[in-house]
Amino acid sequence: MKLKTFKYEFNAGPFATVEELRGAWSAGNCRRAVQYFLSVSRGIFLTPEEVLLPGAYYQTGVFVFDERQPIDFKALQAGDILYAEKIRGKNDAPGEKGRDAFPDQDTYILNLHTALYIGADGKEIWHATAISGTSCYWSFKEFLHFYRPVVVKRI
Repeated sequence: MKLKTFKYEFNAGPFATVEELRGAWSAGNCRRAVQYFLSVSRGIFLTPEEVLLPGAYYQTGVFVFDERQPIDFKALQAGDILYAEKIRGKNDAPGEKGRDAFPDQDTYILNLHTALYIGADGKEIWHATAISGTSCYWSFKEFLHFYRPVVVKRI
C-alpha cells in the first residue's frame, strides 16, 4: 500500500470528519498520520478524541504492551500504534521527553510521539515527524535512534 507523503506540521492534527481526511491536504502531524493510516488501511475513521492524547492512550484500542512490559517487536502486527518518548531531536540534539521532564502522567502522555508499525523490511515504521519534516518510512534502527517506545496499542 502506498501511503501519502505530507509535510510535517505540529498543529495539523486529526480531522473532525472522514470527508476532510479524504479531501486535499498536504500537511499533518503524527496524530493525523495515525488517523490517516487506519482510515486507508482498515477503513476505520477515528475521531480527534480517539486519536488525541491523553484520551487515546487511555481509551482507544487495547494495550499489546504496556509501560510495565518490555516490547517484543517480533510480536507486533501491521497497524499497531507505538507511543514513544523522543530521546533525540534533529541533528542528534538530546531529547527531553522522558517521564521526569513533565509535572504529571497526563502531561507526559500528551507529549508522547505516535508512530505505526508497518512491518516491511527496512521500513518497519511509518509516521510523521519534525525530525524528517515529512511523513516517512523508517527502519527500526532509525526509529530507535530518535525515539524510545513505551507502549504499543492495537485497534
